[in-house]
Amino acid sequence: MKIITGITLLLCLLVEVRGQLPQRFGIISASANSYKGDLSATYKNWSSGVHVSMVLNKRKNWNGCFSLMFGNVVAQNADYVYDSGSVTSATPNKFSNTSLVDISYQLRYYLLKKNCLWLYVYQGIGLLRFQPKDEQKKPLIDQLSTRPMEESYSNVSFQVPHGIGALYMWPQGYGAGIQAGYINSTSDYLDNISAWGMRKKTDNIFTVKFMFYFPIYGKTLKGTPDGASLPVEKL
Repeated sequence: MKIITGITLLLCLLVEVRGQLPQRFGIISASANSYKGDLSATYKNWSSGVHVSMVLNKRKNWNGCFSLMFGNVVAQNADYVYDSGSVTSATPNKFSNTSLVDISYQLRYYLLKKNCLWLYVYQGIGLLRFQPKDEQKKPLIDQLSTRPMEESYSNVSFQVPHGIGALYMWPQGYGAGIQAGYINSTSDYLDNISAWGMRKKTDNIFTVKFMFYFPIYGKTLKGTPDGASLPVEKL
């Protein structure tokens, strides 16, 4: 344990001494995603996603992040039944595998940014494209029997991501981090169900990301190479 602590302190010291961090980082991430909606009242079914992001490092506490995600979420409830109260029985789908394409801008606020350990919260806004499919991988949006006759929807919606993250930064701007948060969609159709749904709220996604940071070097506003005048910030 003492050896691990000593190595950690040494790496932090190296970052502080050499501490020339870039103004931009690239991020490659893998995530575990879980849906909550009409077919699941809790976050219990998990699926995967991949992310490509760029985060700025120009200011001490506030910095922006551009992010693109490709992934999916699975919704399933074999016992789901909806009583429409009419002569015609409701026939909602009981399964959906929803592909996701998510593009967003997030604003990070760093609660801790000292030496090699960084901690932040984030809030953002973006667009979410989703495509629910059945067990045969056929789009549910085209299967009109799964919704009331007059019900249709768009498979593009606004989304508001927010959460918390932490990262460990090695010398030369490489790092590893973890982030947990929510993708709050403005749509109630991630599972293809709304009018025949028991939950009168929009569908949401909980995501946990495992992140690898790498430096993106260029020119600073002063015309010098990134990192030439950027000591590690201390709070």
